[in-house]
Amino acid sequence: PQSASRLTAYALKPIAMLLSGCEVCLFLDADNLALRPPQDLLPVLDDASSGGAVFWPDFWNVPRQRGLWSSVADQAGLQKSQESGQVLLKKSIPEVRKSLLLASLLAARPDVFLEATYGLADGSLMCGYGDKDVYQLAFRLLGVPFQMAAPLPSVLLEVEGGSRSYAGLVQTDGQSEALFMHAAHAKGRALQLLAMPGALERCDFQQAA
Repeated sequence: PQSASRLTAYALKPIAMLLSGCEVCLFLDADNLALRPPQDLLPVLDDASSGGAVFWPDFWNVPRQRGLWSSVADQAGLQKSQESGQVLLKKSIPEVRKSLLLASLLAARPDVFLEATYGLADGSLMCGYGDKDVYQLAFRLLGVPFQMAAPLPSVLLEVEGGSRSYAGLVQTDGQSEALFMHAAHAKGRALQLLAMPGALERCDFQQAA
């Protein structure tokens, strides 16, 4: 059907994964770098607890009891929103494909689902809306298990002289080892900064907020 809004670039991400011929999909944003060999993550997908999908967190809490989130059966499991600069899926699992199809619908029709996915009580939208939470929301609505790789991301700071500025996020595994560098605020300079000693600083949270 004709949509009131144009298909934005982020909406193509779940569609690209859905239409891919790959059995296992690791989707990285263009400003995201793998800091370890991605194949090291493959055994995680074979763990029954992962359900065939691994996601990574953002800082914000999802809007419990708002919009589509109110239909999630496991309300106690709703914690942090998702940061979708990296998504790992095993598409050979039928439930994963069904969830990805629903995620594609949620992302492709913001005219229908944007407020139901990201709307807050004050009428604003959750920070960072886009495709970011359509994955975990789709899995939760269908009751399909997935693994959130870590409680929180780390903050990546760019160090220049005596000042520090936000450069992006570092996503980790369950042992706080760095996996991905999502340089959202240092686009095009990530490799250069990595090669410069002392140019980047990682800040970890002591506990989940």
